[in-house]
Amino acid sequence: MSQVLRIASVILLAILSLPLASRADSPEAVCEQYIRSLSSDGATAVVKFMHPAEMERFKQMFLPVLRVEAEQGRSTIRSATFGKGATIAEIEARPAGEFMTAVFRLAPINTVDPVKIDRVDILGAIPEGDAVHLLARIHMGAGEFTLKKLEVVTMIPYEKSWRLALTAQMEGLASALRAQSSPAKAEPAIPAPK
Repeated sequence: MSQVLRIASVILLAILSLPLASRADSPEAVCEQYIRSLSSDGATAVVKFMHPAEMERFKQMFLPVLRVEAEQGRSTIRSATFGKGATIAEIEARPAGEFMTAVFRLAPINTVDPVKIDRVDILGAIPEGDAVHLLARIHMGAGEFTLKKLEVVTMIPYEKSWRLALTAQMEGLASALRAQSSPAKAEPAIPAPK
């Protein structure tokens, strides 16, 4: 009987230790990997941490921008993002991850020197349904300049790990480009100072 109790105890301890063993795939760990990857690899690093459904959602938000531009006989955004000669049909057929990578290649973060991430502190986690919103304090610097920044990162479970949800900034990118691709409106004249 005591041997059965010992075996049961070992099995129970193994089951209870599973969350500790999978710490590398916790939302906090994935969030920290994402932030550090942004620093070292630029904006295109987002794609390897993004939830596939969110990548598809981004693609569906961004495609109307390209369609409107094409209807207007222009291809500025399409050419800059996907190359000259890329057709709307070819772009629509691209997998969402490739699509998002092409868009994020143009992000300003890719054109500046990388900022060194010294430390990432996860200050809290707020569950909402299946998602977890994490508040991260990012300690970064370049040379003698140091900065602390707070960032909210939403994580969604994916397979046996976690992936990012679109941020407000990512959603705003599609909106900003949509506004930019609409026909130019005359700006009101600003009177000269007297």
